[in-house]
Amino acid sequence: PISLITFPEYTVPNMEFTSLISYAPLVNQSIERIYDQDGDYVETVSQVKRESENHAQISSIEDLLPDNTLDIKEYKYPSDLGDNLMSNLVQMNRISEPVEIRYFKQNSTQEDLIAYKKTDFDLYNGLVLPHAEKVAYGNSQLEERLIYHEYDELGNITQINKSKDFPISYLRGYSNGYVIAKLENVSYSSILSSTITNLKILSNLDDDNCLSGEGCDEELLRQGLNDLRELFPDAMISSYTYDPLIGMTSQTDPPGI
Repeated sequence: PISLITFPEYTVPNMEFTSLISYAPLVNQSIERIYDQDGDYVETVSQVKRESENHAQISSIEDLLPDNTLDIKEYKYPSDLGDNLMSNLVQMNRISEPVEIRYFKQNSTQEDLIAYKKTDFDLYNGLVLPHAEKVAYGNSQLEERLIYHEYDELGNITQINKSKDFPISYLRGYSNGYVIAKLENVSYSSILSSTITNLKILSNLDDDNCLSGEGCDEELLRQGLNDLRELFPDAMISSYTYDPLIGMTSQTDPPGI
């Protein structure tokens, strides 16, 4: 269309505007061939399906194997599931990661459920965040394999637990941009808030790069992290320092090396 566009100081008369739309074609099928030294091959044909009315994400992938059996993976996304937490994820446009995945094996006579993975969500500080990763094999009940116990006010994870294992806690610094300590066998609630605050302050003041020496802010942070180790002698603690936007400048493993 021909139009007149007026800006505060400029007038652009009689300009024609054309809409340009570009896209990349979606892959619906792929073929993988593995050759031997004689030139013979086995072939796997993968069919990618997008059949949901709610989105254009992959709903399933079917791999036809050389023995004529099918490996099938079925995906469910927030828009496929109707509870309030899933609706909140859709409203925030967090729609690309599958919430449920089912794995099937199919032959000419039957289809068997091999495994089922599910991510449960919950509210933390008003944010919808993962609460647990669950897995079931065959027709067994879902079991929690990874639990996200705590997050900070920005949605950064502060404590996880693997199934029937010790807690793992994380401290963040540099304005919450980087993990400065990973504490295995330590619950986040057992770390004094004054200790956390002090380490955050030391990291925020770290604007240099050094391995030792008086007056070096990075070394003061490392000393603070070493003091943290002394508070939890039975824990395995890894610590890190950074130059923000550049990268890690030091890493200290649990033995303190």
